[in-house]
Amino acid sequence: GASAPCGAAATRTSPTRAFSAGFTAPEVAQHGASAASDIFSVGKTAASDPVRCACQDAESERGEESLDAFVSRLASDEKAARPSAKQAREHPFCTAVLRRVGARTHARECCVKAGDRCTELTVSADAGIECGEGHFTCHACLVRTTEAAMCADLATRRRREGRVACPKHPRECGDSALDDSALVKLLPADTVRQYMGSRLRLLEAAKVEELEGEYRTRVEAELGRLLAIEEGQRQQEAARKHIEEEILQLKCPRCKQAFFDFDGCCALTCSRCGCGFCAWCLQDCGSDAHQHVGRCTAKPPGTDPFFASSALVDDVQRTRRIELLEAYLRPLPTETRDGVKRSLRTVLQDRLRGWSP
Repeated sequence: GASAPCGAAATRTSPTRAFSAGFTAPEVAQHGASAASDIFSVGKTAASDPVRCACQDAESERGEESLDAFVSRLASDEKAARPSAKQAREHPFCTAVLRRVGARTHARECCVKAGDRCTELTVSADAGIECGEGHFTCHACLVRTTEAAMCADLATRRRREGRVACPKHPRECGDSALDDSALVKLLPADTVRQYMGSRLRLLEAAKVEELEGEYRTRVEAELGRLLAIEEGQRQQEAARKHIEEEILQLKCPRCKQAFFDFDGCCALTCSRCGCGFCAWCLQDCGSDAHQHVGRCTAKPPGTDPFFASSALVDDVQRTRRIELLEAYLRPLPTETRDGVKRSLRTVLQDRLRGWSP
């Protein structure tokens, strides 16, 4: 090979590492970067003033551990004391930050931009509706647009078959009607009833006055679809009421009076009708439930024949409610089942801890 010129000093190039001062774990200089050193950098970043300021809303969701304590664990000089990436991501603070980032990422700008009449110029994408050409209308403006559509002149309403058009139609949008199924999920219940009633009356009047041949078939199909949507709303309301009153509420099996007090004895007596019933399975046992309670198969093995803590009884009842709820929801139509879960999400998560809808 070629030799270096006489008198020239031989040089050797070695790789170098560059790190951000103050954000690098102590062990990196000797052992190199790792998943644990990345967690250290995350902790130092979370501790910085700009990040703390931007995420101050998420601090309220820190759980049992304060944010300062969590950041201290992330940026601990001891590698073994730092949480794993999975543990850090599951911490309530990080979960809240990621949720907020996701909401901002999918934020939409309302196409109405009605100045002081529009209270939600930039909103989450699921807090409004998008027409077929991509124009987004926020919830507040959607309510106003629907009310205006119901008050339009008869010729306009007949031309649109009573439906709500994109606010940009017809000057800037060729999509003449928003999707009814999406509308009923966003509008207040009173507005939905008024809108559906308005459309039904209009379609029925058109059917009486001028329907012939193919037009009759098309309008009847549309009328049937509207009635199906309205029936779906009624089914959801009936299912929600049944779950709240018949599954989640503990009550006397005979007179249906709700009860809340528990004194430790699992042989309960209704204060209204005198019914004796079991705290484990809620079976009507006549006037005295002691004999049944002593051999009830619903109580956990090893439990005292007659007495139990309220926490244990609550736990058994929670399991019983979950089983009843899942059995009730299973045969319901998918749209009805999903709608009920959405409307009762907060109640179910509170009353049935650990159950995921």
